[in-house]
Amino acid sequence: MRRLVAIGEVMVELCGGQENVWRSGFAGDTLNTLWYARAGLDPERDTVFYVTALGTDSMSDRILEFLATAGIETSGIRRIEGRNPGLYMIEQKAGDRAFLYWRGQSAARCLADDEHSLRDALRGADMIYLSGITLAILPPAARERLLTVLQEARANGATLAFDPNIRPALWEDAETMRDVLSRMAGASQIVLPSFDDEARTFGDVDPAATIARYLSAGAQEVAVKDGGRPVKLSDGASIEVAAVAEVVDATAAGDSFNGAYLAARLAGHTPSESARVGISTAQQVVAAPGACINLKSLAAWRQRAGSEGDGVARGARAARHFALCLMPDWLKVALPPDGDPAPVVEALGDDDTPQRTTLAQCRTVFTLAHLYLVTGGPEFLKAAGRIQAFVMRHLRDEDGGFRCAVATDGALLDDPETRLRRSYDQSFALLALVTLRRADPTAASAADVDACWRFIETCLIEHATGALWEDDRGAAGSLVRGQNPQMHMLEALLQAHEMTGEPVWLSRARSFVEVAEKHFIDPVTGAVREFVGADLAPLDTEAGRRHEPGHQFEWAWLLRRYAAFSGDPAPMAHAERMQAFAETHGVRPAGPMAGAPYDAVDADGRVTEEGHLLWPLTEAGKLYAARALAEHDRVAADRAREIAETVFGRYFADGAVAWVNRLDSQGQILWGAALSRLLYHVAIFVTEGGRAGLWRLNGQDGRPIEDTSPYQSEEERKCTT
Repeated sequence: MRRLVAIGEVMVELCGGQENVWRSGFAGDTLNTLWYARAGLDPERDTVFYVTALGTDSMSDRILEFLATAGIETSGIRRIEGRNPGLYMIEQKAGDRAFLYWRGQSAARCLADDEHSLRDALRGADMIYLSGITLAILPPAARERLLTVLQEARANGATLAFDPNIRPALWEDAETMRDVLSRMAGASQIVLPSFDDEARTFGDVDPAATIARYLSAGAQEVAVKDGGRPVKLSDGASIEVAAVAEVVDATAAGDSFNGAYLAARLAGHTPSESARVGISTAQQVVAAPGACINLKSLAAWRQRAGSEGDGVARGARAARHFALCLMPDWLKVALPPDGDPAPVVEALGDDDTPQRTTLAQCRTVFTLAHLYLVTGGPEFLKAAGRIQAFVMRHLRDEDGGFRCAVATDGALLDDPETRLRRSYDQSFALLALVTLRRADPTAASAADVDACWRFIETCLIEHATGALWEDDRGAAGSLVRGQNPQMHMLEALLQAHEMTGEPVWLSRARSFVEVAEKHFIDPVTGAVREFVGADLAPLDTEAGRRHEPGHQFEWAWLLRRYAAFSGDPAPMAHAERMQAFAETHGVRPAGPMAGAPYDAVDADGRVTEEGHLLWPLTEAGKLYAARALAEHDRVAADRAREIAETVFGRYFADGAVAWVNRLDSQGQILWGAALSRLLYHVAIFVTEGGRAGLWRLNGQDGRPIEDTSPYQSEEERKCTT
C-alpha cells in the first residue's frame, strides 16, 4: 500500500460569468494534483490524503463531502472556528484565464499552526507533495514550522515532491520568495517547475538552466514543464508534447501533469514514462472546462460497481454492445454516408491522414463480413462491400498483389514504400476476400481469391523453405524476417478452409505451421520469436530476443484452430507451451491492469516493455474463450470474461464511439489513437466469446446462439438477454 499526501489550500472556484451566472466547484493547485494522482493509483491498495485547514461553515462541510466522494482521505484536515475557505473567480477568454481572489480569511493559512497535528498527518507517507502556493499563503513562522516537519518526514523515508508554482503576488517580497522556494526545492527529491515562471523569477535562459539550478540546490529529479514545448528531464530526456486541437480551459494543466507524473513514479515507472502519462493527462484536462474533471473512460466501469452488478456481467453487456451497437455507430462516422466505393478512416479524429492502407481497409472488410455472418446485421455487409470495392479499384495491382497504401482518393503516392506489396498486408487481403465471399458471393469472386493466392505463392513465398519474404523485393527486402506475416498467413489460410470447406487451404496452412516449428518457435522455452535472420536462423540481438506475450496467445489460438480442423493434435503441445510462457512471464500480476499482457519480454521472460496495448488483451481473451468452448473450461471462461471487463472498461469510452490503443500499469493513457485496424482484434474476441456462450450475440450464419451457457450465472443470463 502506498500513501500519497498533498499539503495546500482547497478553494471555492467560480467560473463562467456569462450573464452574471457562475458555476461553482472546488479546486486549488495541490488539490488538483491530488485529484489526478488519485486517478492514476490503485484504489484497492493506495491511499491519498489531503492536509489543509477548513472552517466550520456549510461550505467547508461541502468541501469535505466532495473530497470524500473523490476518494481522498480527510482525516488530516483541521476545522477552525471563524475561518472560511478561500474563494476565486475565473473568467475565460479563448482559453486564457483571469483570476480574482478572496483568501484573507482562508482557514488554510493556519494549516501549519498546530505542529503536533501536522506531524501526525504526515506520518507514514510514502510521498508528500506541496507547491510554492502552499508556502506563500503561510505566515513566516508557520512556513518555517512546515519546512522543519517536512525535513523530518524525509528523514523518516518519505519522498518530497515540490512544484514551485511561482505566484509573486502572494509573497511578502521577491527576495524571500526566491530564498524559500530554493530551500524547499533543495529539500525535495522531485521538483516539477514551469519554465515561464522560473525564467521570470530566476532569469533562467532555458529549461536546462532551471534543471541545473535545482540540482545544484539539492534536488535529485527535475521535470520542467514548458507549455506546448517538450518536457525536459534531469536525466537528459526530452518528451514531446503533441498539439491539442482546442484548449477549452488551461486551468490545472500543470497540476494534472504533476498528479499523473507522481502517481506513475510511485508505481515504479521511469521519469520518461511518467512524463508521457502526465502529458496525456494534461491534454485531456485542457480540452474540458474546470480544474477537476473526470478522465474519460478509464475507471468508469469500476466506479459503477455498486449499482450495476459485478464486473463480469458488465463486460458481457459491453461485448454484446460492441457488436450490435458500437460497430454500426462507428460506421456512421468512419465511412461516407453515400453508397459509392469508399475507404474507412485510418483512425477516429484523424480524417486528414493523407493515405489509406491495405492493412486497415482489408482488416475492416474482414471484420464487417465476419460480424455479418455472426449477427446478420445488413449494415455490416453493405459497408464491407463498399470498402472492398475501393480496395479492388485502387489498392490491387494487375498481378493480384495489394500495394501498401494510396492517397485518400485512391491516387498513387510518390513514396516508393507505399507501392510495396508486403506479405503482412496480403494475408489480410486474402482474409477479407474469403470471408466476404462467404457472406456475399457477388461482392468477391473466386477469381479474386485465386489471383490473390497466386501472387502470394509466386512472389512472396521462398520455395526452398516455405517461409514468406517480408515483401515483394524478396531477399533484398528481408534483412530480418518476422513471425507476424507467417502467423497472419496461417490465419488467412485457416479462414479460407473454414469459409470454403476446401482441403487445399488446410494443406497450405500446414506448411506455415511447419515454418513456425522449424524457424520461429524457441525449442528451449516454447515461445515464438518475433524476428529471425534473413536465413531464418535465430538472431543474437535485442530484436532476436524479443518475445511479445500477445503473439504467444495469438499463435496458441491459431495452432489450436489448426489442430481442430486437421485432426492433428501435435500442434497442441506448442500451443500449451506458448500459453504457459505468456502467463508465467508476460502478464501483469497485480494492480488496475492485472491480467493484461505486457507489450514485450525478452527470451528469459524479463519484462522489457511494461505498457499494455489493447490487442494483446483481445488475443488472450479469444484463446481463453476458445478453450472454454472446446474443453468446458470454467477457469478459461472466467478469464475471458474478466478480460472483457478490462477491454471495455478501460480502453473504450463509456457510452461513446471511442477507444484508446495503449495504457500504463495504472490504466492511464499512453497512446490515445482510436485506430480502425484494432477493431479486427476486438471483433474476433467478441465473436469467440459469443460462440463459447460467455455472452449472447444474435445469429451465426442465420442460426441463433443458445441463450444459456454452462458458464453463466442466473444474474449473467439476465444481463445478456
